[in-house]
Amino acid sequence: MKKVFQMKSIETQMQDELEGLKASHLFRTLKKVDSEQSSRIVIDGRECINLSSNNYLGLANHQALKEASTTAINKYGNSAAASRLISGNMDLHEILEMTTASFKGTEDALLFNSGYTANIGILQALADERDAIFSDELNHASIIDGCRLSRARVFIYNHRDAGHLRSLLSSSAEKGGARYRRRVVVTDSVFSMDGDIAPIPDIIDAAEEYDAMLIADDAHATGVLGKGGRGAFEHFGIKNGRCIQMGTYSKALGSFGAYIACNRTVKEYLINNARSFIYTTALPPSVIAASIAAIKLLQKDTETPMSQRLTKGDENPSLLRLLSGQALPSPLRGEGKGEGGFSGEPSCPFGAQRNMIIPPPLNPLPQGEGRYERLTIIPPHQLEKTGGGEACPELVEGGEGERRGFSGEILNRLRENTKLFRDGLKSLGYNTLNSETPIIPLFLGDTEKTILFSKRLFDEGIYASAIRPPTVPAGACRIRTTVSAIHSREDIEYCIEVFRRVGIEIGII
Repeated sequence: MKKVFQMKSIETQMQDELEGLKASHLFRTLKKVDSEQSSRIVIDGRECINLSSNNYLGLANHQALKEASTTAINKYGNSAAASRLISGNMDLHEILEMTTASFKGTEDALLFNSGYTANIGILQALADERDAIFSDELNHASIIDGCRLSRARVFIYNHRDAGHLRSLLSSSAEKGGARYRRRVVVTDSVFSMDGDIAPIPDIIDAAEEYDAMLIADDAHATGVLGKGGRGAFEHFGIKNGRCIQMGTYSKALGSFGAYIACNRTVKEYLINNARSFIYTTALPPSVIAASIAAIKLLQKDTETPMSQRLTKGDENPSLLRLLSGQALPSPLRGEGKGEGGFSGEPSCPFGAQRNMIIPPPLNPLPQGEGRYERLTIIPPHQLEKTGGGEACPELVEGGEGERRGFSGEILNRLRENTKLFRDGLKSLGYNTLNSETPIIPLFLGDTEKTILFSKRLFDEGIYASAIRPPTVPAGACRIRTTVSAIHSREDIEYCIEVFRRVGIEIGII
């Protein structure tokens, strides 16, 4: 009886807290989506223009990703069924890591199950009570939680303020002050609620001056920033191999999971120390295959024949057979030159030459000729034949035979749509803060007005979420909008007109 009474008491406390959330307009509920993730979605039975998704490039519903996933299921099944350190490390996991390292221009990469588990895993692994972490005040909740789990001393620097960061690093290194084994600087590269970009070059300068390691969360930059969508480092033209980049496959790349792009030493250290990597079942094959397909769609060199991507004498029979659809011997690394399989000149954004496995993109095999014919990625000149829908634009420009790469087309469309929407909102008088990306906040401040604004948008056929505490500080409520490459110009112009009417109605503009 005592235990029953105690449980009722706890439930009463929880109910009281829930009532408090309702009274302060902070109670959250789930909305049911009854459609695919696209520029329009069906929520609670109503079709709306979707301004609340991180599906920046529209790849979440791309045919190439769907086919890659189903092919992987047919070969590998539904689940990895174990952690990667037990029996869950499949050849697909290693291929995605190779592909990601090539895409990001780093020596290696390591997969995690989500951006949240990546951040808490890396911070807990790299720092403890002997160390200091320097974190931007508006960093994502996963970074905040990772800092707490690490037990390190945490210094919070002003948002995007490299000068303040430098002063904190300096004071932590002064004679007679606290002595730390390691100093770790961590920042979002694109801030998910504000849409602004961290000054990565200035932060690197400050970190290097005080021998600190930099971790950049590239989750909302991957597939968005940079000429080839490779993220903040490509955006700024940075070639720093000491920095660690975390990113996700679940936003612009339309899949799921996360990665750490790093050097091989960091990867091996995380495999042995990151608890969120060690003690979890590996990502399923279908997800891994979709992520590989997404990156290949973004790579500009997808039409380069494999024979041109290998140095003479470096061919790895296992890797060649895997990627060309022939039977694969086991284990994957059992043949070829050295532990890494083959060495050559990887196609990375900075032209760096490293000794690592790079799976080159291939032309598709005719269906039925190989076990991987649907897992290889279709080159740009055949994209219009894949049935990819809105996310697969016509790639012919200027007449027959003149082609553009997929990444340039889709990224240009994303940037054009972003500019059109942001300029339209700013012309109406809305405060979009310092947004430089497809994340465009409308700063409203008041909680009730923000909730009402979101509701009125939904009434008009637009889904845009109201962002409230604790996601943002009290008094900093906003409508968080996100633009994608698959929104039509008509969609965006309609949204601008609705924002005008609703803003006047509520008294925002």
